[in-house]
Amino acid sequence: MALGELTEGSTRSLLRYRPFRVLVAGQTLTLLGDLALILVLGIWARQLTGSVSAGGAVFFAMIAPTLLAPLLGCIVDRFPRRRVLIVNDLVTAAGLLPLLAVDGRGTVWVIYVVASMYGVSQQIFFAARSALLQTMLRDGDLGPANAVLESLRMGLRTAGPVLGTVLFAKLGGGAVALLDAATFLASAALLSSIHVPDIARRRQTSVVDELGGGIRHILRTPILRRLLLALCAAVAVLGLLQVVGLALVDHGLHRPATFLGVIFAVEGAGAIAGGLAAPALLRRAGEARLAGAGLVVSGLSLGVMTEPSLAPVLLGACTGGAGFSAFLIGYTTLLQRSTATELQGRVFTAAEATAGVPYTAMLGLAVLVIGLVDYRVMLTAGMLVLAAAGAYLARGGRPARHRILVLSSSSGSRTSPPSGT
Repeated sequence: MALGELTEGSTRSLLRYRPFRVLVAGQTLTLLGDLALILVLGIWARQLTGSVSAGGAVFFAMIAPTLLAPLLGCIVDRFPRRRVLIVNDLVTAAGLLPLLAVDGRGTVWVIYVVASMYGVSQQIFFAARSALLQTMLRDGDLGPANAVLESLRMGLRTAGPVLGTVLFAKLGGGAVALLDAATFLASAALLSSIHVPDIARRRQTSVVDELGGGIRHILRTPILRRLLLALCAAVAVLGLLQVVGLALVDHGLHRPATFLGVIFAVEGAGAIAGGLAAPALLRRAGEARLAGAGLVVSGLSLGVMTEPSLAPVLLGACTGGAGFSAFLIGYTTLLQRSTATELQGRVFTAAEATAGVPYTAMLGLAVLVIGLVDYRVMLTAGMLVLAAAGAYLARGGRPARHRILVLSSSSGSRTSPPSGT
């Protein structure tokens, strides 16, 4: 069924649109494979070296490519996004195969190389997917589409790591790598089967202009400046929580570290609920207010979790998951609808790269002070930061009326102003 024949802004109608269903199917496979492998890489390095820090270094290797984000954004904006996603899937599948050669401590370096490659792949994937959605869907469909994909991601956060660790225990890391490579090949095949509006290959311009295009657009757009500041505050608190979670379980609940899995599962359930509710809330409040309200809810949830007993902690995890899911959906939709098509990749990667700085800084600070500061003080600080950032973002209201240019080699061009502004 053609997109124009479906009700705009309806999740049910959107799922009747074949290209979107195919995209979701491909993303389901790759997300499952991603989540299965990412945790396994850390466990594998830890097993081979006997060092916890060696396992943790795998995750830093994945984060490091954030420094390349502006360059990767230029790649996303220079070529048709569907083609970028297909090539990215194929290259990633091939890049996972060296893991089959890992057989002892002397080859652990392969894991770090693959982890870095994976970080590059992830940067390209999320930027290109966001940009492709903006060209293949109508403005009113972006919120429901982002809600579907975010709910899917959160739903797989539990299944993926379980699948990966079980397969690793039974058959080893090579089997997990082959599974993940197969999901990327399947995704590439699915993407090849759809034909949707996309940008034509763009002519090369000044490298300096291209690299700075994303951050310049954000700084010149008032609502996006607010969004970026709120995002930086949110990810700083996330960096804090990476460390505080262990203290909460150990000192607050007096349970083993593995109980974090239960908290993550409850958080995931809340995130799915938040994702399902987001489209209706977007229509009522707009992207900025939804994202801001999501941060406020997440902040208040941290306040609830300062009570060291099971019920408040699980309640806080559930509502916090719902709030942060709403923030991410509002954030992504606002970026898409406030940015011209030819800038989508660079704006997305510029925001991600900028947010990586406070995340890494706060993660390092939390590691240094967690033994000196009560975890409840840190949760309270996180609550205040999120609530303030959410209120600041929500005050920005809806984005100003502007035009989004969608270029397509097959369908010409169209202009589409955001609805409801």
